[in-house]
Amino acid sequence: MPLNLRLGKTEIPLGVAAVTLILFSVALVNLVTKQVATISGLFITAVFSTVFFVSERINERNRKEKSPVGMDQFRLQPQETLSVQTVEIRPGNVLCLVRDYNSLEHLRKALELIHTGQRNLVVMTVKLLRGPVAGYKDIDEQRLFSNYEQLLFSRVVSLAEKAGKHVDLLVVPSSNVYQAIAHTAFHLQSSEVILGRSAVMTPEEQCLRLGQAWEEVPDRARQQVRCRVIESSGRMYEVILGAHAPVLSQQDIERIHQLWLNITSEPSVENLHHKDIVRTALARLEHDLNSSDRKLVIAQMLGTNSLEIEDDRGNDYY
Repeated sequence: MPLNLRLGKTEIPLGVAAVTLILFSVALVNLVTKQVATISGLFITAVFSTVFFVSERINERNRKEKSPVGMDQFRLQPQETLSVQTVEIRPGNVLCLVRDYNSLEHLRKALELIHTGQRNLVVMTVKLLRGPVAGYKDIDEQRLFSNYEQLLFSRVVSLAEKAGKHVDLLVVPSSNVYQAIAHTAFHLQSSEVILGRSAVMTPEEQCLRLGQAWEEVPDRARQQVRCRVIESSGRMYEVILGAHAPVLSQQDIERIHQLWLNITSEPSVENLHHKDIVRTALARLEHDLNSSDRKLVIAQMLGTNSLEIEDDRGNDYY
C-alpha cells in the first residue's frame, strides 16, 4: 500500500489509514440513510458467523473422537521390497522393534546409546496379519496403518524429539513377528536388533526365537547381527545371531593353553597351534554327537551331574 510516511524507525501507513477512514465514513452514511438494510445485513452476518463457529466446534470434536489426542499425522510410502536404498538408510543401522506404546523404555535406552548421526535408528513395528485373507499384496493402507500404529509412532516421535535424535519409521506386515524382524534386519543390513522385554518370554527365549528365524534367512552367513534385549530397568541381555566366535572365559583360554603345552611337549609336534587344539576338540565332539554317547555328551555340556542319563546301550550315567 503506498503513502507510507517513515519517521526514524517508525512507519506511519497513511494510505491504509485513508482507505479505512473512507470505508468507515461510507458505513456511517449507509447506517443513517439506509438503517433497515444495514441492521438486516449485520443480523445476517451475526447468524452466519454463529453457524460457522458452531459447525467448526462440532467438526473439531468429531476429529478428536476419531483420533486420540497427541497423535501426529504420517504420510505412508509403500514399498514392495526392503533395502537400504528403498528405505534410504545406511548399512550397519540399528533396528528397534516396538509394539506397545505404553512400553517404550527400551527405545528410550536405545536413543541414549546410539549416535543417530553415525548410525541410523530404524524403529519398526510388525503388523500381524491373521486368517485366510492375510495376504501381503494390495493391502489397504488403513488396515496396515490404523489408529493404533498412528498413536504408537506418535509416542516414538515424541521420545525421539525429546532426545534430539532422528529415527526412521517402518511398518512390516507379517504373520510371524520374529521372521519379519530377521528378514528386515537382513535386507536393511542392520548390525544390531533391539527388543523390549517380553511379558511372556525370558530374554534368552526371545533371542533364541530370533536366532532360529535368522537361521532360515538365505545368505545370512555373510552378515553378523547382534540381538539385544533391554528390560525396563535398563538391564541388557545380548547375543550374536548366527555363526560367530564364542566368548571364552579366562579359565577356558587357560585350559586350551594347558592342553597345547601338554601336546607340544611330545617330540615332532612342537609346531601345533592353539587353533589345532580347538579344531581337534570340535571334530571329536562332532563324532561323539553322532555316536551312542550323544546323551552323555549333551549332559556334560549342560553341566549335569545328578541327572540320570541312559544311553542306547542301556548303560546308566549319573
